[in-house]
Amino acid sequence: MLDIDFTFFVQWVNFLAIMGIIHFFLVKPVLKFVEERKRMAGRDLEEANKKEQAARDIFAAMEVKLSLLHKEVNEEMNRFSSELSEKSHQKIEKARNEAVSMVELAREGIQREVNQVKDQLRSSKEKMALMVTEKILGRSITAYKD
Repeated sequence: MLDIDFTFFVQWVNFLAIMGIIHFFLVKPVLKFVEERKRMAGRDLEEANKKEQAARDIFAAMEVKLSLLHKEVNEEMNRFSSELSEKSHQKIEKARNEAVSMVELAREGIQREVNQVKDQLRSSKEKMALMVTEKILGRSITAYKD
């Protein structure tokens, strides 16, 4: 059977003292270190989440700005396209008007030349009629004047 004597109590006191010393010098610092690491990890995780949210906010703001820039670029492109189209139409209309003017000037020039030739023919028609008659008759004819 188990014999309980003074050494048994000394061993229990010794055991409890060693457990207290181990707890005080080993377990307590290790638990404190583990708790500090958990706290630091939680703080770092919270800070990382805040930074991630800030990055997402910045990204969303940049997407909005990029969208606005795309819209502005499209508006500018449409405006430039409209201006270019308008200028092209103006140049085409100007060229058309110039061509019409040139054609009109050419017609007027041709009409002047036709009129000059007609005037020349009118002025020389009597002479030519006289010449043709003389050639046909084979003799000289003097013009009759009133």
